[in-house]
Amino acid sequence: MNELQKNWLEPVEELYNSPELKFLIGGLGIMIPFVSVADSVIGASINKLKQKRLKTFFDELNQGDIVLTEEQIKSDDFLNAYFETANYVLRTKSDEKIKRFALILKRVYSNDLTIEDFDDYIKVFDDLTDREFAILNVKYRFEQENVANPNGLNPFQLSESYWANFKNEVANKLNIP
Repeated sequence: MNELQKNWLEPVEELYNSPELKFLIGGLGIMIPFVSVADSVIGASINKLKQKRLKTFFDELNQGDIVLTEEQIKSDDFLNAYFETANYVLRTKSDEKIKRFALILKRVYSNDLTIEDFDDYIKVFDDLTDREFAILNVKYRFEQENVANPNGLNPFQLSESYWANFKNEVANKLNIP
């Protein structure tokens, strides 16, 4: 990693005491293209944007009870998942989506999610907008509330039974006419 790459990652790295997180942040200098300030005035803005996105990502990784071990960090599966997630994070505009990417990665290293499932989830999640994700959350809640199905309706009939309420909630919650 050359000096310019190191300089734009240092402000993020300095925020964390965990040697594991510092190792992961340092590893980004190898794979993430950077723009030097000498290239253009916009280069500094791009680097600050990357720093902000990475800070959001690592803040979320740093929260909670799950502790990342050195052994996990050194596994090929985890490193592949980590670098793939970091690439998505750097291309994502939404802080909420960045936090969700971090949660997906945390599920890998807490063994709640297999690497195969991770690959599927992260790709699908990358394709979803925040609005689409919110709609799916509302739909999921309606499905969970109606899981009992005492009338023995088929899946279409069951969805139809709450569809009007679902549409109203989505319209109101997401301000969709």
